[in-house]
Parts: sequence; structure tokens; C-alpha cells
Amino acid sequence: MELNQLTYFIHLAETLNFTAAAKLSGISQPSLTRSIRRLEEELGGPLIYRDGKNSRLTGLGHDVEIEFRKMMAALQSVRHHSDNWSAGRHRTIDVAVAPTVGPGAFTDFVSSALEHVPSVEIKLHSLLPGEDAAELLSGKYHACILPREPRPDRKLDLRPLFRERFVLGCAADHPLARAEVVRCEDLRHFPYVDRL
Repeated sequence: MELNQLTYFIHLAETLNFTAAAKLSGISQPSLTRSIRRLEEELGGPLIYRDGKNSRLTGLGHDVEIEFRKMMAALQSVRHHSDNWSAGRHRTIDVAVAPTVGPGAFTDFVSSALEHVPSVEIKLHSLLPGEDAAELLSGKYHACILPREPRPDRKLDLRPLFRERFVLGCAADHPLARAEVVRCEDLRHFPYVDRL
């Protein structure tokens, strides 16, 4: 299987027309047809029903189109990384930020990092509900900005970035509204919404 065959097939899947796919691919229609036939032989089945103007993908054709697109996306990612190296941007760091952490809490950190290491590109991702520092261990992210410290793990390097003061908002006639100080244990007797 050759890379150009994947491109040709994707063009064919998009157009469902051999002539149009050949034009998109920059080759002759007979060359594209031969390439698709070789691909079908290699994969062990037809990829497209050839019904003149009513061509359509087979079940196998639909399945491999999805996989070929994934392969092309992976190749594009490799090219992106290669282009970054060539342009002097040597590394992309994926940083996940918990949705409860406001942007003011980490913008100074990001600005400082980019100032000190301009060859790095930082991509920010929203940490999804249920995700935590374990996503770092899985390799999904390089760093996470969390509102609270996760369970200790010797594989993680934890650094405090900022401190946050918590406040309680309640109705003026609520029993805790008159308290000078509210401790966490004071809340256990009342229903409340925790922003974390």
C-alpha cells in the first residue's frame, strides 16, 4: 500500500467519480483506476461499486475511508511537527486547564513560559469532567492546571501556581450569613453547591 493510493482513494470517496478524483489527484483517470484496483486487490475486496454515474462505496470502502483519513491526519500531524522543528518551534506542550480555574490564574504563567522559552508552543485544553492528573500519567497532556492538589504520586511533579481565597455566598437570612468565619465542617448540615 502506497501513500498516494490513500490520497487517490480519499478523493474517489469524496467525489464518487473516477474522472473528478483523478483531476483532484493530478493524475490521469486510467492511472487512478489502476491504482484503486491494486488497492482493492491488496485489501481483498471491492472498495467502490462501479455503476457508471451511480458509483458508491462498498461496506469495505466506507470502513477503509475512515481509517485512511485517520492515517492522513496522523501524517499531517507529523508534517506539522517537522515544520515546527524547521521553523525553530521545537516543542508543543499540551496543557489541560480545569474549567473551574479562571484564565486570570494562569495567564501570567503561560506568558512567562513563552517569554523564557519562545521555541515552545503551548496548546491549552479544557479538562473534561472526570479527568484529573491521571491524564498526565496516560500521556494525554504534558501538564494540568488544577484547582486543588491531586493525590500524591511520585510520578508527578506538583508545583503551586497560585492561592485562592474561598468565599461563601448565601441568602441574607441563612444561619451562616451571620458567622464571622465559616469552616468546612459548618457546611455539612446544609445543602450547597461546590464550584470544584
